[in-house]
Amino acid sequence: IVHGEIDSNDFSQMKTNFTACHSIDLSDADCAIIPESALQDKKVLTSIVLPDNCIEIKDWAFAGCNSLKCELSLPGGLKTIGYSVFNGANLYGELVLPAKLETKKPSTTP
Repeated sequence: IVHGEIDSNDFSQMKTNFTACHSIDLSDADCAIIPESALQDKKVLTSIVLPDNCIEIKDWAFAGCNSLKCELSLPGGLKTIGYSVFNGANLYGELVLPAKLETKKPSTTP
C-alpha cells in the first residue's frame, strides 16, 4: 500500500525498482494524475488499486502489463482517460467508466 503524495518520479521508481512487486495498492495515495507510461510494460504486475482522488490517467499508463489480470474499479471522479491505457492488460469483468468522464481517447480498454 502506497501512502501520501506521489508523482511521476515515484511512478518511475516503482516501475524500475519494484521488480518483484505483483500488486500495487494506491487507494491511500494522493495522486490526482497518473502519468504517461507510469507502469507501462511492468510484466510482473497482476493487480492495481487506483487512488480515489485520481482525475486523469495519461496515455499508456498500464499498457503492456500483460500479467494484469484483475477486475478494476475506476475512480468515480475520473475525468480523463488517455490513449491505450490498458492495452495488453488482461482485465476481467466489466470496466465501468465513471459518469463524470469527459474525455476518453480511442483504445482505452484492452
